[in-house]
Amino acid sequence: MTTERPLPAVEKTITVPVSAARAFELFTSHVGRWWPLETHSVSAQMAQAPAASCAFDAHEGGEFFEIDGNGERHVWGVVECWRPGERLTFSWYPGLTPASATRVDIRFEAVSAGETRILLRHDGWEQRGDQASQVRDQYHSGWDPVLERAYQHTLMASGARQA
Repeated sequence: MTTERPLPAVEKTITVPVSAARAFELFTSHVGRWWPLETHSVSAQMAQAPAASCAFDAHEGGEFFEIDGNGERHVWGVVECWRPGERLTFSWYPGLTPASATRVDIRFEAVSAGETRILLRHDGWEQRGDQASQVRDQYHSGWDPVLERAYQHTLMASGARQA
């Protein structure tokens, strides 16, 4: 009998020069301003056109979704944990069904009053079946520019770097 090990989680860390509460707010409340809709959306994949917007419903059980150019809502995942300034966890299945969802867990840890370490962990690759390894590799390289874009303005102002 062969036991397959699950693929390792993708883990990313970035330190930003803002409080944990502000880092959480920038990631969640402003996601429609910084998310790369032109390349990372259902609309971009299906219609080769960027989505009009994306947002989180700000509560557990809420959705992370995009609105396409026709006003249609496409669910990317469901919020499992919503603790402003501390933690955000959501399932992740843009363009797929909830049965194929992976999981993204983001923790906001205060380093000091004006600096926060953000730890992103993305796992559950086995839900993607035969494509799990390929999908994991894409996210391994894909989360870096997404996080940099989320905090681009604060990083540029301070010279902070991704770990």
